[in-house]
Amino acid sequence: MNRYFIFEGADGIGKTTLAKNFAAKIGARFTYEPFGHTEETKRLRERALTHDIPQLAREYLLLANRDLGYQDLKKWLQEGDVVTDRSIISGMVYALSEGVPVDSWAGMAKPLLDKLLTEIAPIPTVILCTNDAYKNKDNPEDRYDGRGADFHDKISKSFEGVAGEMQFKYVRFKIDFNISPEENLKRLVGEF
Repeated sequence: MNRYFIFEGADGIGKTTLAKNFAAKIGARFTYEPFGHTEETKRLRERALTHDIPQLAREYLLLANRDLGYQDLKKWLQEGDVVTDRSIISGMVYALSEGVPVDSWAGMAKPLLDKLLTEIAPIPTVILCTNDAYKNKDNPEDRYDGRGADFHDKISKSFEGVAGEMQFKYVRFKIDFNISPEENLKRLVGEF
């Protein structure tokens, strides 16, 4: 079975750059999750992430997006390695940060999580990215941009707890803004 790597961590810590570089280095397909590679997944993602809708409705839309995207993920994993920027772990972490009760979210997500781990993918390797600094993008459409270090620190701590609770194997990796993206990639590749 081909490998499935998930890059997780708070916004603005350099995870997307590292994930793209890692995918290129190992010859893997790179994608974002929630997915946005088909018209259906684009519409669901856009509706969930950029509209002012109730939080539970947002979570249902993001889970529907993942359900559609996982069909392609299954096919991609049959063809080769896959690297995703974010996963269902982010879904839970950010839902909890928005006040969605754990039981509500877990009840909605359990069928999809079971499907992911039994029908679609091997147990993924989660690369749990951390950083001492956060780069805000000054994007007014990003609900989490500009929230400050306390918020990002709380989110970072939540990722580890959720990854452990979901029983995913994970590697902690501290991204260093004081070195080049290439040097961070070299350090990460050395972990494997």
